Formats: sequence, structure tokens, C-alpha cells
Amino acid sequence: EKTPKELYPVLAKIEHINDLGKSLWYEVVYFNGDKWESYSHSKTFDDGEKIINWKYCKDVFNDKGKPIKL
Repeated sequence: EKTPKELYPVLAKIEHINDLGKSLWYEVVYFNGDKWESYSHSKTFDDGEKIINWKYCKDVFNDKGKPIKL
């Protein structure tokens, strides 16, 4: 799994698989140098979720706050 080299927040596509099937969603997370972490009050990585794709937040939004195509 490729991980960020810079410690900036990323917009991550997250996957979770359980008895009900596969769930996918996007969330802003960060890589602390050793592992992926979620922000306050989020339990994103408590049940084996994994990052399947990510981009730095600074590359997702331009300086006018408009989204850039993912």
C-alpha cells in the first residue's frame, strides 16, 4: 500500500467488508508515519477498514474552494 510521504491530511477512499457486503466511503484522514489515523470521534479504523485510494486534500480543492476532479 502506497502511503503519503508528507504528513498532510488526505481524502481517502475507505473500504470495509463484513457479513453484509462491502461498504465504500470517502473521509479526511492522515498518515502519522506508521499507520492511518482518523480525526476526533471517528472510529474509522476500529473494524479493519482499509484505504484503497487517496489524494492530498490540498490537491483535491483549488485555492477558490472549488473541487478538482478526482
